Amino acid sequence: MHPSLPAKNTRDPTALAKAQPGNLVFASSGAGTSARMAMEMFSNMTKTELLHVPDRGGGAAVVAVMGSEAQAGI
Repeated sequence: MHPSLPAKNTRDPTALAKAQPGNLVFASSGAGTSARMAMEMFSNMTKTELLHVPDRGGGAAVVAVMGSEAQAGI
């Protein structure tokens, strides 16, 4: 989670995603990767709608989260 996101536990981002469907952006190391599948599974289990931003690898996904291009990553 990006530090600016007001989330202190796993319930907080779930509540944010439910309050604003499609506005919580998550970065992953690319389409079809285990990171993407994990976030999609989180989205499915919590019944939330997240926006996926694929990157060119895990390092780029971390940079996207720390640089505020995405709010979350796994």
